[in-house]
Amino acid sequence: MSKFSSPELFLHFCSQLFKKDPTVALTTHYIMLMYIKYQNLPEIGALPTVAQTTQQYLNLKNGEVALTNDPYSGGTILSNLHLIMGISTSSSGKSTQTDLLLVKKIPLKPKISLGKSIEEEGIRIPPTPVFRDGQINNEVLTAISEHDAIPDSFTRTISHGIDSLQELHKAFSQFNRVYKLDWSRANIKKFFNESKLAMQSLISEIRTGEHLEELELNDGSRLKLTIDVSDEKIIFDFSGSDNSESVHLTHSAALGACTGALAALFGKNLPINYGVFQCIEVVAPEGTMVHAKYPMPTYFGMTDGASLIANLVLKAIGQIDKSRNFPLSGSSHCAFDIEFTDKHFFETLEPGAPASAERQGSDGLNIWQRSHLQPSVEEIERLYPLQAESFS
Repeated sequence: MSKFSSPELFLHFCSQLFKKDPTVALTTHYIMLMYIKYQNLPEIGALPTVAQTTQQYLNLKNGEVALTNDPYSGGTILSNLHLIMGISTSSSGKSTQTDLLLVKKIPLKPKISLGKSIEEEGIRIPPTPVFRDGQINNEVLTAISEHDAIPDSFTRTISHGIDSLQELHKAFSQFNRVYKLDWSRANIKKFFNESKLAMQSLISEIRTGEHLEELELNDGSRLKLTIDVSDEKIIFDFSGSDNSESVHLTHSAALGACTGALAALFGKNLPINYGVFQCIEVVAPEGTMVHAKYPMPTYFGMTDGASLIANLVLKAIGQIDKSRNFPLSGSSHCAFDIEFTDKHFFETLEPGAPASAERQGSDGLNIWQRSHLQPSVEEIERLYPLQAESFS
């Protein structure tokens, strides 16, 4: 039928293909983000980086799958595993060439550790081949599963994840034949350019200017952010920020926090892709809390740290443009955690979104984290032997 000369057609393609997947990203094989669904802010920058690092080291062919959870390879917290698959856009389905990379998150039970290094937080898995020539690499999965931090369900969970990726692979081919999308570089470049122009239009609605905001953490370290808004670009400069005793983010996670804050500010269902990233620059000096060096632990950076950055972004923009004052939510990382015989329910207890002159507040909501279970009480009660009486 058509080419995705308009973002709407391509987004419809992806929304239908990935409607059952809460966290997924699709990039070009030269690692430009085309589509993403995310549940927390670091994933916005992390998932494309996962694809980039994996392809750099493994050069996946069509249908091959790799596994990683390493924050320093683009991951988030260690309990979030990522499966990466190479995909060919060839209509014949016989090509071994990889034109696209698909990243899918496979969450395990979260584990909170107060270690002084990432190795103390759990097992760190670099990009590792786990599916090739139609076979799962059971030897690798067995070796990983022997680590104390890995749950008994690990091998079964990854096998199911690989199965779901194979189903997505088949569905992609079927959708591609129906939509007849043009995956040429010229057409993808046009798609990115249209996304960039749309983002620049949103940025132009903000008053131009520069502002510095600072935040002191509980350990006495300081997070500094200078925001420079021009007509076509926003620069987030964290120069002058300290290292921290416990809060450490990777550069990709900081990018995700800044980008997610902008998406919340504009109040639109902003499709995030490489075109949008072209309008955003993050300056995060290595060695500071927003660009940690291995082996610093990253759990609290990916949770508390990302929320702190997002709040700071909105506060700074509100100072540059008073019409853009955005009510800031509190931070809460209390969790509701129940183990059943064959299931595990884990949800954070959210502080709520505050009210403002323009909008009402909301109980039991975290504007920085999306869960595929919230706000669907029916879905929670369908999946678990639980009855929810209130979210407040």
